[in-house]
Amino acid sequence: MTAVPAPDRPIDIRDPSSPLYIRVDGAVGRLLINRADKRNALSQAMWEAVPVALDLLEAEAGVHVIILGSAVDGIFCAGADLAELKAIAGDADRCEANRRAIRAAQQRLLYSPKPVIAAIPGACVGGGCGLALHADLRVASRRARFGITPAKIGLVYPLSDTRRVVELAGMAGASRLLLTAALIPADEAKSMGLVDFVHEDADFDGAVADLADKIAGLSPFSLKAVKATIRSVANGQLDEDAESIRLFLEAHTGPDATEGIAAFLDKRTPRFTS
Repeated sequence: MTAVPAPDRPIDIRDPSSPLYIRVDGAVGRLLINRADKRNALSQAMWEAVPVALDLLEAEAGVHVIILGSAVDGIFCAGADLAELKAIAGDADRCEANRRAIRAAQQRLLYSPKPVIAAIPGACVGGGCGLALHADLRVASRRARFGITPAKIGLVYPLSDTRRVVELAGMAGASRLLLTAALIPADEAKSMGLVDFVHEDADFDGAVADLADKIAGLSPFSLKAVKATIRSVANGQLDEDAESIRLFLEAHTGPDATEGIAAFLDKRTPRFTS
């Protein structure tokens, strides 16, 4: 059996030389992909590190928003590590472990209680595109290209990933992306609903920072509740239940509402503490 390739460097979530690492800049937490020689291709170990990284960032009380981005200029992620996939192809247990690792990483992003922005400075393909689509918002540079390409290599896109593409791009968009395996430019991805904002390359970093700062200044209580409500609707909930009513009523007596309303009446910037 072919040996499974290892990442060039071990994964230490707090080490900026690691293939995947975190950084905290005030109210903004960053989860950065950092594997330049592999065009940020994701190994199983990197997928497994995503939930660990999110646990740490979510535990930081001062972090109000998370940026999923790249430490490598001009690329977001080329997808899964195909050399690793080739090496484990004959081992059903390893293939299943890899599938579970990918799903766990994406679901943790989708259900993070804190807003997640995917900052996409370049190529965003295959598993990398799947990762970005599980963030709440996607910001792309003009040079970014998007593609979901399993049909090019004889693989099948998972149902849960396909569902997310359909949520964002509709049935027609999902069919086009998956059946053609084409790479599309950022503006086209935006018109399909895959991307929320597109900026010129020179303005990209500043635009991402501005968006993160804007979100970080909002009520953490409100943002957490909004995220939970959006996912409930996306998962098929049609009407209020005890939890959604609790959130609505609790907000009115919470410290964020007290501060937010007072700040509005005083014509000042609110200072949320939740």
